[in-house]
Amino acid sequence: MNIGQIKIVSWTTAALLTVGLGAYVWSFVSTLEQRRALPDADTVRKQLSVEAAPVKNDGQVKYEDVRRLFHDMNWTGAMQVVAKPEEIVPENRVPEVVPVRDLVRVLWVQVDLGDRAGSSVFLKYKPKAQVENKGLGGFLLREGDALARPHEGMKIDSITTDGVTFSFADAARSKETLFPAEFDARAQIVQVGPDGIAMPPATGAIPRRQGTAFVPGKTTPLGTNRYLLGTEDLQMASDNYLDILSNDVQLRQHRDPRTGRYDGVEINDVTPGSFAERHGATKGDVVKSINGHAVNSTQEAINFVKMNKDKYSSWEVVIENKGKTRTVTYDSPGN
Repeated sequence: MNIGQIKIVSWTTAALLTVGLGAYVWSFVSTLEQRRALPDADTVRKQLSVEAAPVKNDGQVKYEDVRRLFHDMNWTGAMQVVAKPEEIVPENRVPEVVPVRDLVRVLWVQVDLGDRAGSSVFLKYKPKAQVENKGLGGFLLREGDALARPHEGMKIDSITTDGVTFSFADAARSKETLFPAEFDARAQIVQVGPDGIAMPPATGAIPRRQGTAFVPGKTTPLGTNRYLLGTEDLQMASDNYLDILSNDVQLRQHRDPRTGRYDGVEINDVTPGSFAERHGATKGDVVKSINGHAVNSTQEAINFVKMNKDKYSSWEVVIENKGKTRTVTYDSPGN
């Protein structure tokens, strides 16, 4: 294609574009007034497919609209979600644990060393107990008896010269003991002898039953750090004390760390279930004295007991362990 042909094509194209543009401008200008006119409502409604809202002529407002707009303050018209009421979970409250001393008042106690079933305690309930049956003067209870409702879960576990011990239906709760010092000091304690004549008031808080002395075969614990020696155990100790010292316990002289002097007999070890353990021997005990007589060796302690066995009916042994001192008492049979 030469230059002349190219020019012809260019002029032809320019002429066609000019004619087309002129036709568009003329069409736009001629329909300008028509374009400015607003579309009628019927045409718009038909195109949008929207039904005309009904015209309210009664002047009344629906109750549902008033409640939604003013009471519920729901201006959007959206459906409200009603929240479920929160479920209240009851608290697991731990019942109050009331000490036994706050519930009962011990008036007197009788301890029968010959027959534990003969031991008894006479008590009254304090106002805090709020029992259903308060009784006239009180209640006489024995070992194994339960307290009155609503405290039937408390039972008399033991009655000893140390006091009255209570156990509980709740195994996790420790036993509680009412000691003589906690008994009602205003109550008069009277002992009655075998002939039925009233005896003078007892000097101690716990009277013991009158009658034939209790003589056990085996050593019997009477309370904390107190034992009633049995006749069989006494005979065994007399005949086999060397074997007991060799097999039941390991002994050595104890030296005072401050002065360096020997001041007692130390128990290094005790065989479980042995004769010595049944009589209160404990690992770490240091025997300091027997009935006020200081002992510095095993042989010295043996000699003192042998020489004074007919002189004393009760033996008080002073023992020290980890800096604490206690006195263990051994009563002879029939004492």
